[in-house]
Amino acid sequence: MDISTAMNSPFLAEDPATTVSASNPNRPIPYHFKGLPTEYRQYVLDTQMQQAQATHQQKLEQKKDDAAWDDFMLKQNTEALKIETAIERERGNQRRELKNFLRVQAEETSAKREHDFSMLTSAPANSFFSQFGTSSR
Repeated sequence: MDISTAMNSPFLAEDPATTVSASNPNRPIPYHFKGLPTEYRQYVLDTQMQQAQATHQQKLEQKKDDAAWDDFMLKQNTEALKIETAIERERGNQRRELKNFLRVQAEETSAKREHDFSMLTSAPANSFFSQFGTSSR
């Protein structure tokens, strides 16, 4: 019986009437606070629900932005790889052209040297010997 009386007492039942001063009804007693009124409690719950929905919406928008950014970066990387492949292909062509040019130049130089060497090392012709011993002095 004492337990049920204590459980239903205004102190434990959070009766809002106990927060009002007996001498001045407009003055609340802060240390007797027994909770929020039902309307204000509902207002707080509604505000919390709106905040939760706004946070959820922001997260969805952030995920959408992240997905769009990832897609953009993937496309940029693909384009960069295409450009890099084209540059490497062009460099390969330039190397081949340079290699062919240097090979032709080396062949020409080698042929010229062989010709010059053959001119220097050839046996003297009869005209060379005929110029000696022709004077009668």
